Amino acid sequence: MRIESLKNALKKTDADAYLVSDLKNIHYFTGFRDTSEAMLTLLVSFGDATLLVSPLSMTAATENVKNCRIRGISSGEMPTDALINMIQNVSLEFILRVLVD
Repeated sequence: MRIESLKNALKKTDADAYLVSDLKNIHYFTGFRDTSEAMLTLLVSFGDATLLVSPLSMTAATENVKNCRIRGISSGEMPTDALINMIQNVSLEFILRVLVD
């Protein structure tokens, strides 16, 4: 429900997506809480929401997150490369980064 609210707020902007990287805000939107050292990123676009997780978080995220897709970082893949790939796959032109401390 919270992700749907974020998608509705997105319609009022010129952005194509929200990028959420603060762990507290990811927990708020997905209900998933990981260790404070975890690398998590939530990308919410008009039609989709995807949580990018490290390999160590993949099982827990898959079992606990029900309101968005889960995309794990592959072994040997750099987190930034995974994020760039995820952004390119949804063909975004402009991302509004929000809710980051």
